[in-house]
Amino acid sequence: MELNEIVITKAIIDRFSQKFMEYTEVDVAIVGSGPAGLVAAWFLAKAGKKVAIFERKLSIGGGMWGGGMMFNEIVVQEEGKEILDLFGIKTREYEPGYYTADSVEAVTTICSHAVKAGARVFNCMSVEDVIIREGRVTGLVITWSPVEMAGLHVDPLSIFAEHIIDATGHDTEVLRVIERKADIVLNTETGSILGERSMWADKAERLTIENTKEICPGVFVTGMAANAAFGGPRMGPVFGGMLLSGKKVAELITSEEGSPFEETPEDFDTWFSKNKVVFESELLAEKYFITEPEDTVSIGIGSGLFDERLGIKYGVEPTEGMAALARKRGVNVKIGTAENVPYEDEKFGTVLLGTVLSYVKDRKKAVSEAYRILKHNGHVVVSFLAREGSYAMMYDLAYIRRSHDPETAPKDPYPIKFIEETNWCSTREVTDLLKDAGFVDLKYIQTLTRHPKYTNDEVEEPTEGYDRGDYIVVQGRKP
Repeated sequence: MELNEIVITKAIIDRFSQKFMEYTEVDVAIVGSGPAGLVAAWFLAKAGKKVAIFERKLSIGGGMWGGGMMFNEIVVQEEGKEILDLFGIKTREYEPGYYTADSVEAVTTICSHAVKAGARVFNCMSVEDVIIREGRVTGLVITWSPVEMAGLHVDPLSIFAEHIIDATGHDTEVLRVIERKADIVLNTETGSILGERSMWADKAERLTIENTKEICPGVFVTGMAANAAFGGPRMGPVFGGMLLSGKKVAELITSEEGSPFEETPEDFDTWFSKNKVVFESELLAEKYFITEPEDTVSIGIGSGLFDERLGIKYGVEPTEGMAALARKRGVNVKIGTAENVPYEDEKFGTVLLGTVLSYVKDRKKAVSEAYRILKHNGHVVVSFLAREGSYAMMYDLAYIRRSHDPETAPKDPYPIKFIEETNWCSTREVTDLLKDAGFVDLKYIQTLTRHPKYTNDEVEEPTEGYDRGDYIVVQGRKP
């Protein structure tokens, strides 16, 4: 067969145009194709998300290609090796806890897996602006990188994205556009990009993961961009944190979507307005241990309904919908999870985990984070609906049946859509978690001692112990 140059040209233009048209609207747009961005793309595409990666360079891989100073080997720790193992990338132990891998094999293999999973890479494209709607970033404004480099005055095109990930590394390119042009405050201590600090490999590896989060409505940061945004140090040619950061940002996006706490946050408050007596009883129990609200942070603050009454002014919440309600109540809320709290060590005198342990994936990590941000002799306060109590049993039965039994349930029971998100804690489990984390001098308060059908009849004063109440509050001290 004789090759025809025009057919070749048409094939490239036609097929690229089809691909580009299909990805002008995506679930997730990732800017930057370094290791964190590629790993995120793989996990997200595997989860069924429509993912596009926009890379300003011709090649993908970011800084991983060059290893350390163009010695194309990289180092990962034990946790990072687990990610490489997922892709079948060969590693060799150098010393206990240190593993090396060929950087070219790592980049090409991860990229291949991401593309085969369904992610699409658009290289030689730069982001020159973002699209803003009602305080949320909803899209990217893109142009060809050679056009940008040549300084040509050519109008760009736009991409819609439900979520955007800044994976541009040290330069934090997307965030800098937002900071320069949009009236949006970033979720950092100053509301702006804090900038990258000098190298500290061990600290940077930890902070890379901790700083991976939603930094403003619609935009997440991952990899080195996360550290640069929040003022963390650089880590050099050790890449475990980058890989784990990519995994984490994908989990944050996939876990928050579809949550009723995000989609219908007002319904949470509506339930308490219909069950005011229950609310007041639970509030009294929490208030028993909240003696210095001005030095307290509420983790998993939700709508801030309890915290407003308690006088708490600081909170952490993973869903933007709930956080918005809490901010309207005057609380300074940072977007984050109980497992990765966006505050420095020994920051607060009291940490309130208000029923949040029933909703987190890693309770041990959540309690450990509370311990970390507490001052010495500070207190953690944990409230929960006890798994061994009648409320939890009634709700579990309703979840199985998909309806509440009107003969045994209160007039306005907890919505089943919220029960689906819940994994009840037992008092023994919470006690063990606190002791294992290092907390001492545990004290217990209980309320909701009546049958669930009648707990909304009269406000209860809390009593000591945990042997009768469905709602338990525990206080522990950090030595």
